[in-house]
Order: sequence, then C-alpha cells, then structure tokens
Amino acid sequence: MRRSTLVAIIATGLLFGASCSKTEDTAPETRLFGEPPNIQNVTLSQNPSLGQAECDYSKVLEGFLCMGGIPLNQLQTPFPTIIVTVTYSELQFNVQVSDPNSVPGGQSDILLVSASYQRSNQGGTPVETSIVILDDGGTNAFNYSQQGIEIQENCTDDPSGSVCGAPSVSCASATYTLTSNDTTANDGTFTRGFALISNTFNLTAPTGVTLGSKSSLALNCVAHDKQQFPAFTDVTVGQPVSFKIEAVDRAGNLATWPNQPQGTFNQTNVACNGDECACCFLLSSLPGAECVDRPGLLGTPGSGFENGLCVDLL
Repeated sequence: MRRSTLVAIIATGLLFGASCSKTEDTAPETRLFGEPPNIQNVTLSQNPSLGQAECDYSKVLEGFLCMGGIPLNQLQTPFPTIIVTVTYSELQFNVQVSDPNSVPGGQSDILLVSASYQRSNQGGTPVETSIVILDDGGTNAFNYSQQGIEIQENCTDDPSGSVCGAPSVSCASATYTLTSNDTTANDGTFTRGFALISNTFNLTAPTGVTLGSKSSLALNCVAHDKQQFPAFTDVTVGQPVSFKIEAVDRAGNLATWPNQPQGTFNQTNVACNGDECACCFLLSSLPGAECVDRPGLLGTPGSGFENGLCVDLL
C-alpha cells in the first residue's frame, strides 16, 4: 500500500532528503488508528520569470585544468572569471495541514507531507517521484552531493604545489546544503521550494557545445546557489506537470488533496559568461572537437600556448 511506502520514507532517513520514486496509488484517505490528517489548503506558486541560479566556476576550472596537467603558472593572470547561469522552472508549495490527534504544545502527529509527480525516465516505465514538504522554518539543513564526476567542485588553493606545481588548486567532490525554504516553523504550513529541471536532452549551452555528461553542472549550481532541490522531469517542454499532495500521520493514516495543482514546465537553459575557451573547457563533453580555436585562456610567454589553450593545445 502507498501508506507503507510513505512511512518507509521516514524509516530510511529521507525526511530531510529530497525525493523518492514509487509507482503505487491509493484511495484519497486511509485510516488505521485515530483520525487522518486534514489538508486544509494547497497553494502552488511559480516564479513567472523563471528561477535563476548563478555560480562562479573560476576556481573549479582552475582545479580541473591543474588536475589535467596544465600548470597554472603558465596561464596569464588574473585567471578569467567564469559565471554559469542556469534558468529553470521554480516552484513552491505551501500546504496547510492539521491533525486532530496532535497534542497542543507537544509533538505533531503529522509525520510526512509530500508532493508527487510522474516522469517516464526518458521514455521508460512511468514512475512517481515525491518531494518532501516541511514545516521547519528552514532550519533543517540536508546534504546534496554534487552530481557528475568529471569536474569536482569543492576546490581550494594548494600552497604546496603538489598537484601541478605552485600555484596549485586541489579539488574534491562537493556537498551542498539544501533547505525547505519554509519561513516559520510549526505553524501548520508546510513549504518546499524546488527547481524543475529538464532532462539532459533538453539542456542548452553556449553555441556549438555539447553538455552531455557535464549537464550535471546545472543541478549542482541550483543546489549551491539557491539551496533548492533540482528535481528532474522529462515531460514535454511547455506541458503542465501535475502534483499529488498527500499527508500521513504517525499512525499511518493517509490523506490526499482532491485536486492536483499544476506547474508550467519550461526548458532549462545553461549559459556561461566570460572567457570563451574557458567556458568551452568547463561545459563541453567533447572539448577536443568543440573547443578548437576558441579565443581565451592565454598562456605566458614561453608556455607553448601563448595564443590560448584552445588554439595551441587542442
């Protein structure tokens, strides 16, 4: 039963995570012991001008080049500033829920509130993905591990020069902190702001650049800059996405909102501003073919790539 699935979300520690997938369905209300939760109102608001996340990837690219064997002391200084901008569908749920079995001033009997939507895994079997909605005042922080392994995003200066000679930059996989975007804890209004991201086939990038596996930069940037969960979907761009709203209490009683609010699904766009060669190295999954002869990332005299890495190295 779906009731068991929702309770299992808590049991497996996903309350402060972002989502889960399931395929089951249920009646609007299921009662075990006591009274089920009462969903009083549901509001889905959407940023009319699209959400936007901006991330400085300059240090990340320094580390990527350094770990790839390019001595940073052979690149002209200062290193160019590289800003990645991601635009996406930004949504927020506000769900008012009460439970008659909650004790005033004590522990709430509401265990979980969630919003679920369908996606097909790029043409495969449809699955239902749930996003947990919280009434925590945004105080609970939960971790989001960066997606993708080609470019590691937790980068720091390495004074020892152990990576590519001084100066060096050392990088490891990054972990970003997400919040619910809820403003007031324990007021009966459960809130979750999140990003709806198109799949990799719909992501766009600078002209002539194929993101491929590097499309994960878009998810990481949203998590880093906006502290929002980047939720994937692969419905047709422009088609509305419907959400099922549910609440379950500590006895396992399940309530379902009778209507399914809809959000507009727009294409996710990725743009890179700054040095053209640097942007290509950062975003292209085929730099050897796509970055050739792009201007920028100039080398110092005698470096062998005085005309730029994309001109002399590729």
